[in-house]
Amino acid sequence: MDWISPKIIAAGADEYFSIPILVPTSQTSNLGGNGRFVQFDEQFGDPTSGSPSNALDICQQGAIVVFCAGGNTSGASGGGQIYYMGSTPANDGRWHDFIEHIVFSTNPSVGELEIWKDGNPVTFNGPDCPDTSNVTGCGTTTLHYATLIPGATTGSNNWVQLDNYRNDSPAGYTSTFFHGAPAMGSSYESVRDTIVGYPSGP
Repeated sequence: MDWISPKIIAAGADEYFSIPILVPTSQTSNLGGNGRFVQFDEQFGDPTSGSPSNALDICQQGAIVVFCAGGNTSGASGGGQIYYMGSTPANDGRWHDFIEHIVFSTNPSVGELEIWKDGNPVTFNGPDCPDTSNVTGCGTTTLHYATLIPGATTGSNNWVQLDNYRNDSPAGYTSTFFHGAPAMGSSYESVRDTIVGYPSGP
């Protein structure tokens, strides 16, 4: 499943996005092993020759599935890294709000990612931290890296993509998400205030 917005995000943009999501309790934790994921949101762009430079996912962490987030700092297809890993089950059958703040740049010192879950800033604590030459800010709430990848996601303006995109192994599991209405704006408040009430749920 994919829902792709118009191509509305240009290099140099400084944007906020709200992504309401519900993972039902029936969602299995059998995603194929630690670090395996199902993606539910990304900001991407032509020519789409590599992994997205940022994404929101659920990941398997031991016996549970948790919310996680990552980015591709290499430009290589399949080059996504996990920079945030939650610690509580994502498949709790409740609505959760994610708000992302992204500064779009090919310069790793200018590109920026911040994420709030249910109004609380997340700390970038994932298994692909600590800092490297490509990414800085691990252990804090602001990650700096190239949020646009030359030759992979900078061929045209980018778009918001809501999806249900999972690993192809193991083949026998299904994934189900419920998406609320997303929003895009120039400030945290502008997208927070669109979330008047959660959808009623399945």
